[in-house]
Amino acid sequence: MAYTTVPTIVTGDVATASWGNTYIKNNFAATAVGVVTTAGDVTYATAANVLARLGIGSSGRILRSTGSAPAWADFTDGSLFNGDHLDIDYTPSAYTPTTSPAEAADVDDLAAHLAGIDAAIAAGITVEATKANMEAEATGLLYVPPDLVRNSPGVAKFWALVNSAGTLAASYNITSVAHNGTGDWTVTIATNFSSADYAPVVCPVRVSTVSGEVWVESLAAGTFDVRIRSATSTDLDVQFIISGHGDQ
Repeated sequence: MAYTTVPTIVTGDVATASWGNTYIKNNFAATAVGVVTTAGDVTYATAANVLARLGIGSSGRILRSTGSAPAWADFTDGSLFNGDHLDIDYTPSAYTPTTSPAEAADVDDLAAHLAGIDAAIAAGITVEATKANMEAEATGLLYVPPDLVRNSPGVAKFWALVNSAGTLAASYNITSVAHNGTGDWTVTIATNFSSADYAPVVCPVRVSTVSGEVWVESLAAGTFDVRIRSATSTDLDVQFIISGHGDQ
């Protein structure tokens, strides 16, 4: 029922039954009080001076616009909440927002940014670090396979516990240790260094007879000699530890 505009009353006007029904009874029925019937009802205009009733929605639903009238909708309705309703006003510099879903064309679209971040992370962690990445200690979302860990500048490229006769008690990246004579060994490295400019370290396992000189000589990319002498310049056969750092 539409609301009828009440005319201006002047002196001498007579209130008739028709007048009362039109301007009082019917108009009252056309107001929100007359339209609603149930607790929680919502009124809205369907046209000029015309009200309609929208019954209360079920628990958890929200009020949204269809473009012509209000209507209840589920909060999880993907067609309503696709990210376009949240403007984050941000253009990323570390990744490109995905072109799917369609709303990604909007640089302010939250869904596009979340999808872009997800894609960037997924792409980054599937890229294997290279030997050059490891040597340069490159930054970024790269994963390091076990066989490349040794290429990091701070990681030992070889190590060994060597018995006095040259046998390897435990080792990594050492092919052999030749016992050339008392106090003299030649270490052969399995994977050569890129040059003779690397840093081998030798440490005798302490025994009462060791107090003197320990040094490295004949340094080459794939071999070096270890020499051990006592304080009286006597060559000694003792157990020792070696390790080395550098570029391979």
